[in-house]
Amino acid sequence: RSSVKENPVPVVVVGNISTGGTGKTPFVIMLCGMLKDLGLKPGIISRGYGGRAANYPVAVDYDSEVEEVGDEALLLLEKTHCSVVVDPDRKRAMDHLLEIDGCDVVISDDGLQHYALAREIEIAIVDGQRLFGNGFCIPAGPLREPLSRLQSVNYVVINGEPAETVKELTSA
Repeated sequence: RSSVKENPVPVVVVGNISTGGTGKTPFVIMLCGMLKDLGLKPGIISRGYGGRAANYPVAVDYDSEVEEVGDEALLLLEKTHCSVVVDPDRKRAMDHLLEIDGCDVVISDDGLQHYALAREIEIAIVDGQRLFGNGFCIPAGPLREPLSRLQSVNYVVINGEPAETVKELTSA
């Protein structure tokens, strides 16, 4: 990641190493609220999962169509009242966000595996019950990256009541 150019504002990536929902979007909503309470002005970038825009990047507004930007992007806008830009290219999404909004911190909803985007903080969300399935990467298992990837993120957040195996690991 050393070849990645630094960003003009801090970037926080909230992601996961497994497929399926782990609670990234609700965590992003909570994080935006916390940052706003601290007097910061966060902006959000997202892939826009489920949406298929004719052209990217797309600045999400209250009139945006789910078919174009995806339902998560609209939920993020509605719940945070922060600027949201969707684009499969996270760097391009961030550049557009910074052009249209004077945000002082960017939160990437998903994007842990998008290494072209420099980031100051990485937060991996883990589903406390499903954990890591069989521990294998796609296509043999549910992981996008090996479990060892969690050693390089800044924070690992267990979402929900931890499974017994997590309790055993964390209490040892």
